[in-house]
Amino acid sequence: MSIAICVVAIQAGLGFCLLLSLWGAVYYVYLGILTVSSLRLTRPPPSHDKIPLRFVIVVPAHNEEAMIEETVKGLLLQTETGERFEVIVVADNCTDATAELAEKAGAKVLVRENPDLRAKGYALDHAFQHVLADPEVDAVVIVDADSQLKPGSLSTFGNAIRSGAQAIQGRYAVRNPNDGWRTLLMAVAMGAYNDVRSRGRESLGLSCGLLGNGMCFTSRLLNEVPFSAHGLVEDAEYTIRLARAGIRVRHEMGAGVSSEMPNEGEAARSQRIRWESGRIALRKKEAWPLLAEGLRKRNAVLFELGLDLLTPPLASIVMILFLGFATALWVSFQADFTYHVVVPPVAGIMIVAAYVLRGWQLSGTGIRGLAALAMAPAYVAWKIAFTAGRNADSWVRTKRGSSQM
Repeated sequence: MSIAICVVAIQAGLGFCLLLSLWGAVYYVYLGILTVSSLRLTRPPPSHDKIPLRFVIVVPAHNEEAMIEETVKGLLLQTETGERFEVIVVADNCTDATAELAEKAGAKVLVRENPDLRAKGYALDHAFQHVLADPEVDAVVIVDADSQLKPGSLSTFGNAIRSGAQAIQGRYAVRNPNDGWRTLLMAVAMGAYNDVRSRGRESLGLSCGLLGNGMCFTSRLLNEVPFSAHGLVEDAEYTIRLARAGIRVRHEMGAGVSSEMPNEGEAARSQRIRWESGRIALRKKEAWPLLAEGLRKRNAVLFELGLDLLTPPLASIVMILFLGFATALWVSFQADFTYHVVVPPVAGIMIVAAYVLRGWQLSGTGIRGLAALAMAPAYVAWKIAFTAGRNADSWVRTKRGSSQM
């Protein structure tokens, strides 16, 4: 009886290993392809048309009095690009001095009051209605109220538009990586998610996807495909709408923003819950339809967007791989000639490690970022503990800097 039970346990273990390997393989092979593709990013030839474009930099702000002056003043330093521009701050349902301080710093201010419709997408909608009423505006750039625009970004966006791009996503990095181990890990994570994936997608001719900050749209595009995304991940919603309209988002490393990330647990938790709640809702609604539509139309852009939505967070992928590895190791010790079952999870672990190290390389955090990876297990545990079972359904300002007190 004991031998029979052992045989059944081994068979069950083998089956479990196989299922984990098949499920996990889809995602770690996907990350592996993007990692390799990120090494060979190519750029389209530059346009020789040097006619200056007129940009409007839109800053959606909800109770950002602590940082709005610094942000506006930083944006107004983009004068060396040769492009024409103005800065508009949307003070959305603010109860502080955001509007007054933004105007004092040199921005034009649009005040929006509608407590029943609270989301970043509504603020952007309000700004676009104002901007698109001016036929001389060529493009709009979105910068969050806690961010700084990389010098020369408008010039990079302008060159991309002159070469045919209509939707562009710049690099999105952490502005304060050295505030603590959590922000260092976030910088590495954003290096993987924002840089590795975006570079890989661009290299493969896919849509790099919008990240909500540091993105640029031509006025023509906003008129043809109106921005009407009001969920918690309005950027991903609009990415999908653009893809269905036959427009991919181009990635431009020469442009971008750096944003201050919360280091304290409660602030970081609220931000993470908001991001993941919105992504989960969008996954339920769009992931499988995108895969089906991509296959039906033989459209790689749509199919990849669906696959990206289905891809679990990196922490979950790592947990799947290590669980599969532990099970495979146990099975291999219980039966002869079954060591091959360890190969798939080991291969997955190596691919994910390469993906993370590539993200670390692109993050620019150096030895401190590499050392912070030792805290990754604690970060994963914190993330699971603080976000499991929680949801967000509105635009709630994330506490940062001195405002965390």
